[in-house]
Amino acid sequence: MQMLYAYPQMMLRRQTFPPFIHPHWHLKTLPEALGNCVGISQLFAARTPETQPFLWRMVAAEEERFREKLHSFAPHELHLCLEAMIIYMMMSMSEPDSESKERTSRLFETAELIGSRFLDHTGSYSTTEISEPSSTWQDWIFAESRRRMSCLWLIIGCVITIENGKKCSICSDMCSLPLPSSKLLWEARSLEEWQTEKAFFDMSCPFVTLGELVEAKANAGNPVEAQRLQGWEMGSDKMTVMLNIAVEFVWGNVL
Repeated sequence: MQMLYAYPQMMLRRQTFPPFIHPHWHLKTLPEALGNCVGISQLFAARTPETQPFLWRMVAAEEERFREKLHSFAPHELHLCLEAMIIYMMMSMSEPDSESKERTSRLFETAELIGSRFLDHTGSYSTTEISEPSSTWQDWIFAESRRRMSCLWLIIGCVITIENGKKCSICSDMCSLPLPSSKLLWEARSLEEWQTEKAFFDMSCPFVTLGELVEAKANAGNPVEAQRLQGWEMGSDKMTVMLNIAVEFVWGNVL
């Protein structure tokens, strides 16, 4: 969980955002939900016993704003709210004060409401780039952000289950989960850079689903699979590292 607990600190600067939140380099300023999250993260980083009550009031106010506007937000706005909620949940879970359990429970509940509302709009949370190709960089950012969010939920679910000493059965049912792109493609700062990196990424025969990755790891002696695994590792970022750890924990007995 320590890698996840670092996410609020990573929100302090656009250049260091967590691997599931895009810095939106194509925009002059961050969307409101993320801009507010940066401000609250700065409060969290500089918190003292005297300022802590104010910090949690700010988190509660933002959470309440999400609830009030739940039915007026467009799908991309709902997704941004969910990204911010992950950060607020990590803040709460890493701060074991007397109100932490109740606060975290409500944050999870709000995240579930947002996720449910998103599914009302879209029917599914994430899809592969092959099944639904993106026509623009902005469309791709939205699609890739959803893929990374889905992977993060898998990782969180596995970590919590494993830490409680249970078998992570929810993870083994996720073979069709779309995988994230490479670090270079995700971190492209201009349309031209994104187009170049996307061309390279598409030519690399990347893994598309979690099931493909698991199968490749199980057959790493196969030259073709070994080459694809090398490509996966070459394009790795912190999200890839956490997925690799999850795969080893869950499917380790068959790898």
